Amino acid sequence: EEDHREARERLERLESVLNRRVPVDVLHNFSYEEVTDIFVRVNSRGTRLQAAELAIAQIAQRLPNMISDDVASYVIALRTRGWQFDDQFLLRCLTAVARDRSAFKHLVSMDRAEVTASWERLMPAMDTWLVLLRARLGLTSTEFIQSINSHVVPVAWIASYPTQVHEDRLLEWFVHSQVWSRYSGSSETALDADLQRMRGARAGNPFPTLMQSLRSGGQSARITQGDLQFVTRTSAYRLLMLLSAKGNGARDLLTGDVIVSSSPASISPVVMQQVFPSASTKRHASSRETNELPNYVLATQEIRATKPTSDLYRYLADVPESRLIAQAIPTDPALWEPVRFRDFMKERRRLLAAHMNEALKGLASPTTGAREPSVEPREATTATTREM
Repeated sequence: EEDHREARERLERLESVLNRRVPVDVLHNFSYEEVTDIFVRVNSRGTRLQAAELAIAQIAQRLPNMISDDVASYVIALRTRGWQFDDQFLLRCLTAVARDRSAFKHLVSMDRAEVTASWERLMPAMDTWLVLLRARLGLTSTEFIQSINSHVVPVAWIASYPTQVHEDRLLEWFVHSQVWSRYSGSSETALDADLQRMRGARAGNPFPTLMQSLRSGGQSARITQGDLQFVTRTSAYRLLMLLSAKGNGARDLLTGDVIVSSSPASISPVVMQQVFPSASTKRHASSRETNELPNYVLATQEIRATKPTSDLYRYLADVPESRLIAQAIPTDPALWEPVRFRDFMKERRRLLAAHMNEALKGLASPTTGAREPSVEPREATTATTREM
């Protein structure tokens, strides 16, 4: 009966919402500009909207078709290509392109001509940048990107100097900014600082200076085994896992398909799979440990698409050794048992750190960077699949 009473009281409170009086002010004979200004001023009291939402409202008033047509259409086009950007992110990029600033208040102060001209520069710069990411890093979506704000500086640079991209140094800085979470904290402060350093270089190359600034925070140029302890699959290091796979010509352990290809015709989704699912190690390790990044490998499809279970460790014996090495997976069969999970993880961290450092070295010296894998050599496996 107590539960019935509580349920009844909740329903009565819900019904009472219909009895609330909501003040409505109808504005007659006001221009769109005046209505927008009133909206922004009133919003300073009560529930606050985000700065981006207010900027969108003011841009929509001055350029009625820009948000609903131009920006919305471009968002759809980008998402069709795999990039999950929204209008707020594009407006931040627009602000950077126009003013070398990231805060939306700078966008609001622009006149119609400046907004339109900056938008016309933004779109080709964004397209150039995304093509570069695909061709050089194998990135085709935001899946392995820690912060989308890291795209702002490259897009602003390309928009300003489309013939002086300095793509090697740009890509090196971009990856390091991801790994060391440059924009994870106060992103506007960091973005503004980097945009000003970029602008200070003028027609030169700003990226050595940006790299030096990144290092000033005490970040190391190398990945250690300790860096890979306690980090999850969503950490920034997953980007280096992807780049090391690309650099080694890594293939799906089970199907043999190339994981990361620069060819537009062979782009396929990349998924992350646990080697040891939590259920298999519950007697030997915590769920936190099984969710750490070194317990994951890259694949082109879910394991269950070809195997009866998702226990990848059960199938490692049938995987050619070259595929294991390319993904920094220990080749000692003794480590492929749940009881040896922690030993497996220790060795995987060592191998993965070495692979990641090779990927960073490839970025610093592009001539020694990633290669497109050729036909996979035939190998005989040295063990048989363990019984289920």
